[in-house]
Amino acid sequence: DATFADMYLHPQEIDYTVDTLFEMIDAAELEFIGFSNPRNFDLARVLKDEELLNLAKSLPERDQYRLVQNLDPESVTHFEFFLSKEPFETLDWSDTKMLHKAMATISPCIHGFPNKTIFDGDYFPIVLSDTQFEFLKSLSDCASIGSAAKESGCGVEEILALIDQTIIIPNPQ
Repeated sequence: DATFADMYLHPQEIDYTVDTLFEMIDAAELEFIGFSNPRNFDLARVLKDEELLNLAKSLPERDQYRLVQNLDPESVTHFEFFLSKEPFETLDWSDTKMLHKAMATISPCIHGFPNKTIFDGDYFPIVLSDTQFEFLKSLSDCASIGSAAKESGCGVEEILALIDQTIIIPNPQ
């Protein structure tokens, strides 16, 4: 298949590291938004000792990525990432006023809903709490996240977890 041949058999193949990746991004004057597979770069995946994990989390972001690559080079064999030319604004959904006013859609990348056990966009299983499940069911009938939360009894922390897991996509109003 063409994708396999391009990815693994390409005659011009160049192996990049975290350092060379960010050198190119910086040279192009682009902003790194994130990896498409952030779980792959999760420090907790490679560091099981809590003290070491906390120490590693205090490192700058790029050093954290480099550490993951050095500790588990087999899992970092190619990079898929997002870049931006303009400064990329991320919204702070912990502002409950903004969160409750926002609209939300259920991500088209999840699979299995309306069951309580679903698969996220990376096919990792997620078990929804009863209130998260009711919240997701309420979203289509409600005018805002706040009204769906009120109807379902779902708390802010559980809603933020759904956002972090990319189960829902909030849109500010």
